[in-house]
This record gives sequence, structure tokens and C-alpha cells, in this order.
Amino acid sequence: MRRARLNFKEFQEYIARDKGVKAKMLDIIKPKVEESKQILIAEFSSHPVSTEIASGPNSSNSSGTLGGYGNLFSFIGFSSGDNPVDRWVNFIKKAIMLQDRIDVSISGGDEIVFKFKINSISNEDLLSAGSMPWEGGRSWIEAVERGISGFSFYISKASTGRSGGGIQSKNKKKSGGSFRNVPYWSRMWNNFNKNISQ
Repeated sequence: MRRARLNFKEFQEYIARDKGVKAKMLDIIKPKVEESKQILIAEFSSHPVSTEIASGPNSSNSSGTLGGYGNLFSFIGFSSGDNPVDRWVNFIKKAIMLQDRIDVSISGGDEIVFKFKINSISNEDLLSAGSMPWEGGRSWIEAVERGISGFSFYISKASTGRSGGGIQSKNKKKSGGSFRNVPYWSRMWNNFNKNISQ
């Protein structure tokens, strides 16, 4: 019986160059990316803020962001018939994609490192796909976490305003109370990145 001595470094370099190995790694990674994306979509869609907005101008303030008064759809000022939650979900589906390229490197030890890239979601995307209907330069998705002004001028009333559920008065109508910020997209996005890394 003959014995062949394997040059491990040459073997590493062969694996790193082999297109079949790279293709196999992409086949392994793609389902993980898709699974993490679906978890992100489910988390966003089921969040109390999302479900309240998706319910339209006649919903209750189930998220508690307005102290139980009115609802987020009319307070933010979405147009009647609009569905900003679905719009953002559709954007997520198209935006987050695994690139068909994988970089391979050999570590100082005995590891072969595979690096892949995912088309991500930027702050510019938040502005373009989730812009505030009445305040340019802001995203309602971020504003839910950072705060939205105008609560003292907000009047919740059915079949009024462009939302069909309320208006912003020129004069202050309420004293006390304010919009309550809640954790929202940033927490979900952090969870997505953790899921991808596991």
C-alpha cells in the first residue's frame, strides 16, 4: 500500500479557488439569509405599532403611543387607503438579497474563511420607502422611536382629514400628554443581523 503525503497548505489553496466549493457555500448560506429575512418581516408585521397602522384610520391606539387617544394612522397623517406597513414589507423583500459572490481567504491557522455580502437597508432607504407623509427628511419608521411632535394639536375624528380619522388643528387643543416613543425598527434590525451571524 502506498502512502501519499498531503500538503495541507496546497489543499487549502485548492479549496479556496474551487468554484464548486464556493457554489456549495452559497447554497448553504441562501436559506439562512431567507429565513432571517422572514423572521424580520414577521417581527415587523406583528409589532403593535405596525398592526395599529395597518388597521387604518378607524383603529384604536393599541400600541399605547398616544395614551389611548386616536390612532397612529391618522396622527402621523397617512392618506386614506394607504398601507405604509405593506409598502415597507415589500421593500424589505426586494432589498435584502444575498449577492452571488463569495470571497475566500485562508487564516493564519488551519481555517478557510468564507465571506459573503448581503444587500442591506440604509438610512436613505428608510427615508425613501418610509418617508413621513407631511414632514420631509424624516422616516415614520424611525420617528416612532425618536418621537413625533404635534400631539397637542391632533384631533381624532372619524371621516375627517386626508387620513379619514383625524386632523391637525391650527390651535392647541389638548394640554398634557405627548407621543410616547417605543423601540421599533432598530431593535428588529439588530435581531436580523444577529440571526445572520449565528
